Amino acid sequence: MTTRNNKTRRASAGDKGLLQDFDAWWNGRPPEQLAAWNKFVIEELLPRVSARRAPAAPTPSTSTKRGTANPSHATPAPRPKPARRPDKRRRKTYAYHEAGHAVVSHFLGCKALSATVIPAGASAGAAVHRNPLRRVQLDLYRSDRVRLRAERAIMISLAGPLAQRRYRPRSWRRWHGRFDFRRAAELANRVCGSTEQVSAFLAWLEVKTRDLVESYWPEIERVADSLFERQRLDGAEIMAAINRKT
Repeated sequence: MTTRNNKTRRASAGDKGLLQDFDAWWNGRPPEQLAAWNKFVIEELLPRVSARRAPAAPTPSTSTKRGTANPSHATPAPRPKPARRPDKRRRKTYAYHEAGHAVVSHFLGCKALSATVIPAGASAGAAVHRNPLRRVQLDLYRSDRVRLRAERAIMISLAGPLAQRRYRPRSWRRWHGRFDFRRAAELANRVCGSTEQVSAFLAWLEVKTRDLVESYWPEIERVADSLFERQRLDGAEIMAAINRKT
């Protein structure tokens, strides 16, 4: 019992330094940029996440022969119409969105299992990868290790929209990333202790994710080209595209 209480105290002490890694970056932002970001988080993201923390629930996952997969990323179609094949330009855009999820998940240590741009219901595409939060209960444990795993999950969620905007900025519509941003905000809300921390945490991780997308842009392009051509890739095909030399 004493050991458990000591662990709890150490975890609580670690929470106090949650924002130390990016204090310098955050304090150096222009006031108007900080104000705009806070307004976006408070008015659009957090209202979608329950203010009252619900009991921990298992992270949505799909059991596969290779382990627990996380089918977490779906690019929502503009309207919940019956599935129909998008035109080539839109399908190429969706391919970059899903390639962003797949490539970033791979380089963050969460194996990419599949990706598709075949419409299904309200979804125009999806990427499946190993779940970075497997066997983790965010509401019970606040260690640095758990926080880092939550960071990975958030960055994978943000990678799709950022890759899409990097490829074709004019293609971006607010509803394209609503599931990704909602998931990122929910995870940040469960890890952080206040609205201000959530806002700063998400802003910092968006910058980190954008840097990753930029660093691995050639790999994202190769995966997107293969996905556009074949419409669906399994894990081996994604790896082949990532490792292919141009």
